[in-house]
Amino acid sequence: MTHPNLAATDQRAAESPVSPVQPLLVNKATAADILQVTEKTLDKWIIEFGLPCVRLGRSIRFSIEALKAWIVERGSN
Repeated sequence: MTHPNLAATDQRAAESPVSPVQPLLVNKATAADILQVTEKTLDKWIIEFGLPCVRLGRSIRFSIEALKAWIVERGSN
């Protein structure tokens, strides 16, 4: 038997119009896959073209939304 509070949570989740959770940030390998380039190309684009990234210590992460905006901006030039 399901606890009443859990049942209510399950029902709200089933009724929620929100799509499955998308990550806010992706790692370099995933960003390279999304953009269909190598990780080395991403490094070059960060330095030469200002590809937006987030540095977390020694890690670099990319916002999918920022990547989309950067692509649109570059395409309009």
